[in-house]
Amino acid sequence: TYETKIGLLPVYDFLNASIDPNCTTTISASCQNYNYLANDTRYWLANGCSDNTDEVYLVLGNSLDSTKASSNASIRPIIQLSEKVMLEKGKGTINNPYIIR
Repeated sequence: TYETKIGLLPVYDFLNASIDPNCTTTISASCQNYNYLANDTRYWLANGCSDNTDEVYLVLGNSLDSTKASSNASIRPIIQLSEKVMLEKGKGTINNPYIIR
């Protein structure tokens, strides 16, 4: 077992996952280019919007948007691993999970 806190992905990590140099802000369409986190899933991010306090950022397929916090979306929980953790084996699927040590 590995004891750690679970959270949601912050917006800046979604932006950093794009290798497009034009991905600089949350409203930049280029952030979906070459971004492994932009996929067909609708999921929440950890950050709320500074302009509208009742809105939260989420990934809508392959783009970033904000919507009312009362809307429906999935979550993609994340954990932070120590720099000492090593991947032993696995593909990260249900039938072949990651084994770390």
